[in-house]
Amino acid sequence: MNEIRFSHREDIPRIMKFIDEHWKKGHILANNRELFEWQYMFDGRVCFVLGFDENHNIQGILGYIPYDDTNTKDIALALWKAEHVSGFLGIEMLVFLLQNENHRTVFCTGINPKTTYSIYRYLGLTVGVMTQWYRLKSQGKYSIAGITNDTIPEFSVTKRLVLKRYRQFEETEKNFDYGAYRQSGARPYKSPAYIKKRYFGHPVYHYMIYGAADREGRVEALIVLRLQECNGSCALRFVDCIGNDGCLAFLTCEFDRLLQECGAEYMDLYETGLSPDMMEKAGWLKVKESGNIIPNYFSPYQECNVDIHFCTSDPGVILFRGDGDQDRPS
Repeated sequence: MNEIRFSHREDIPRIMKFIDEHWKKGHILANNRELFEWQYMFDGRVCFVLGFDENHNIQGILGYIPYDDTNTKDIALALWKAEHVSGFLGIEMLVFLLQNENHRTVFCTGINPKTTYSIYRYLGLTVGVMTQWYRLKSQGKYSIAGITNDTIPEFSVTKRLVLKRYRQFEETEKNFDYGAYRQSGARPYKSPAYIKKRYFGHPVYHYMIYGAADREGRVEALIVLRLQECNGSCALRFVDCIGNDGCLAFLTCEFDRLLQECGAEYMDLYETGLSPDMMEKAGWLKVKESGNIIPNYFSPYQECNVDIHFCTSDPGVILFRGDGDQDRPS
């Protein structure tokens, strides 16, 4: 290889073509330029590392998503592919990114356990599997989930929180203390610009953003959900929690209310880093231990449970389904 560099805007058509020819034929990021630019453009930059052969043909790509614009930003990796004939290009591109893009933490959700898993471990990153939790709404028939165990756990509430819906980003600025959130040391830290773009400006998905507020109206966290329709029914997908993740211990009443209001069969949540004891006391069940099927793939729908593998340079991070590129159209 004679060149590894960051990409430019004029590289976008070639990157999309590479995705179509070497990642997956007909992939949405190979055909939908609006979604591609939304996903990978930040502050006017195209967030890809590219590797070329001596004829200046692209032989490898590494996408990444910065959560902030500072030198201590956290970075999500997404869409990493190098041709087999390119030798160690894939590793070289990752090393290039880590050495040339200032950051605090790097992580990736959705890594392939058969290919990149061992590479991340070799480079000293922690690897693991996200935990999927769910909470059912009581009903006779489930059209999306495969339910053989319809247990809905009891839970105890010692502190009352309510969910207040925000339809405009400016509402979060008035109610959520972004400064305190930054000072909290959250890992990863998601800047207001990132949150506005990610959840209020998505070109395809419509997210439901709530503030988790106490009796005095103080908002402890922003909760992001998405309604998934399928098979003439729907489910609520927990996408992100920004702020005090401990508030999840006190929101089960509100989640049950939303399940009823939306007519959703269940709510599911992928995470790593939360307290299992907190989740169980809040009335959530682990999918793996339930005997039930809580699907993850909807385009097309697949009635099966899915493990989401991850890696991180910081074992202390708390990741949700909305991190990286896991919650996007297929």
